[in-house]
Amino acid sequence: MPLKIRRLRELKNLTQEHLADQLGISRRAYGKIESGHTQLTLSRLDKISTILGCPTEALLTSSAEDLYLKYKQG
Repeated sequence: MPLKIRRLRELKNLTQEHLADQLGISRRAYGKIESGHTQLTLSRLDKISTILGCPTEALLTSSAEDLYLKYKQG
């Protein structure tokens, strides 16, 4: 899932700092989310999916490539 989150963030031209600010955490803490070094709570995952404009279920079930292609096209 960290790869999915990172790819969507990059696709939307958002920085780690922007997402960290939106989540109320440090950029370093957010970096740990994208590197897979921290467990995500469902609440935080919901917030990330809202910021990225992607359903939470898609982050849980779709492949990183499928998500990238879907959201790249619109």
